[in-house]
Amino acid sequence: MLWPGSGVNDSGVAMSTSGVWSERTNVDWRASATGWILINSHDLLRRARTAGEFAELLGAQRRLSGLNIALADPERRLALEATATGVTVRDEADHHVLTNHYECPATAPLAPGPDENSSSYHRARTAGRALAAARGLTPGALAELLADHDGYPQDSLCRHQIEGSGSETTYASIAVLPDLAFYVALGNPCACDRAVFAHQEGAI
Repeated sequence: MLWPGSGVNDSGVAMSTSGVWSERTNVDWRASATGWILINSHDLLRRARTAGEFAELLGAQRRLSGLNIALADPERRLALEATATGVTVRDEADHHVLTNHYECPATAPLAPGPDENSSSYHRARTAGRALAAARGLTPGALAELLADHDGYPQDSLCRHQIEGSGSETTYASIAVLPDLAFYVALGNPCACDRAVFAHQEGAI
């Protein structure tokens, strides 16, 4: 059973994950009795009072695979590139666009390259341009970005299967801090009622 891919706790620590899979990130199933298949996000959110504490706890949590993790609390934003054996913290000045590949020098050799997962790199560029052009995004504006179809159907932020083939976006989540508001849109973001985010005026 997999743990939630995103969430927020009562201290205002919000997190979201994206998987990183390639031939160089094989899972050693022999270690399944001693570590989680993915990170146990539920346990980490129950224990962490800050984004920095979440990162420290993650470093000590045994796991079989890696993920990209976006973290935030009311005071700080962090982006982590976690492998099965380590955690790399990205530059805090970065926009923290995390798709399905690593970018840090220590972890990038493990990631799928543009020839293996062109969608991940296209989605990172799309979101990066939008964040670079914005001075903070309201929840409504972020919901619109998550519904973006540049590169449709497989390279867009909102991914769609065609005739049952390819990957599909199955949910999107938005955390609003320090309000402790957490929104989840099930299914493709383009099909959700994005008006529910419009009443939120604060930028994320």
